[in-house]
Amino acid sequence: MKKLVLLMLIICFGHFVNSQDLVVTHSGDSLNCKITKINQDYIYFTFMYNNEVKQTLLARSGITAYQKSFYLHPELPLEAVINSSYSKFRIAFRGGFSYLFAKIPSGVDPNYSDYLKNLKSGYHLGIDVNYFFNELYGLGFKYSIFKTKGSVDNIQFVDDQGNILRLTIADNRSDFFVGPTFITRYLSHNKSAFIIAGSLGYLGYNNDASIGGIPFNLKGGTFGIVFDIGYDFSISNEFSLGFFAAVTLGSLSKITYDDGFTNEVIDLGDEQRESMSRIDLSIVISFNK
Repeated sequence: MKKLVLLMLIICFGHFVNSQDLVVTHSGDSLNCKITKINQDYIYFTFMYNNEVKQTLLARSGITAYQKSFYLHPELPLEAVINSSYSKFRIAFRGGFSYLFAKIPSGVDPNYSDYLKNLKSGYHLGIDVNYFFNELYGLGFKYSIFKTKGSVDNIQFVDDQGNILRLTIADNRSDFFVGPTFITRYLSHNKSAFIIAGSLGYLGYNNDASIGGIPFNLKGGTFGIVFDIGYDFSISNEFSLGFFAAVTLGSLSKITYDDGFTNEVIDLGDEQRESMSRIDLSIVISFNK
C-alpha cells in the first residue's frame, strides 16, 4: 500500500513539473510556457524560442488569459523547468583600471602637466551586495575605492619674495564611494545576466601629498553618482565572471588642508572645483544564491 501511494505521488509530481502552462496575449499569441511567478502587475515565465530557453515577463494588462498545466506535451525540457528559479542574492567583487575625467590646467610647467596626466590613471577595487525582489529588479549597497599616486622632480615655483624654486611634488590620492544601489538584470537561460545599476551616495577624497619634502593632507567629500553596465557570464550554478564599465560623477567645492600645524577649509569656487569624475573598467567575480 505504501509503495502504491509513493508511486502515485511520483506520478503526480512528474505530471505537475512536466506539464506546462498557457499564456494568451492581447495580440492573439498562445504561449506554451512554464509560469514561474505571478504578482499584481506581471506574469513571469520560461519558454522556448529558436531552440533556446528564455526567461521573461509580461504585464498582466497585455494578457487576455492564462491557465496552468494546460499542455500535457510540453515544449520546454524538464531540466529547464526545474532550473527556472532565479538567484535572489548577489555579492560581487570588482577591480580594474580607472581614468579620471579632470582637465589639466593651462599654463603650468610642462613637466607638471605630464605628471597630472599620469595621475589621471589608476586602479579601483570594490564590492556590491544586492538583493533581488524578482528576476528583474533589486536593491543593494556599493563600496568602491580608487587609488593613484606618483611624484615628479624639478617643478618650478615662485615664492613670496619672487625667488624661483624647483621642488619635488608627490601625491598619494584615494577616492571612495559608498551608497545604496538600484539594480536591474536580464537573465538568460544559463543564468548569465546583463546588468544595469545606479547608485547615489557619499564620494570621499583623501590625498597625502608633499611639496619639497614637506607633507600635508587634503581631504573632502561630496555627493556622488555611479552608473554601472556590464554582463555576468555564468561559470557555475553560484559563480559568474563579469566585465563591467562604470562612470562615477562628483566634484569638490571645498577641501580641508592639514599640515600638522595649520588646519583650514579652502573654498575652491566654481571654476576651481576638484573633479572626482572617472570611468572604471572592471573584471567582476560574483557569488549568486
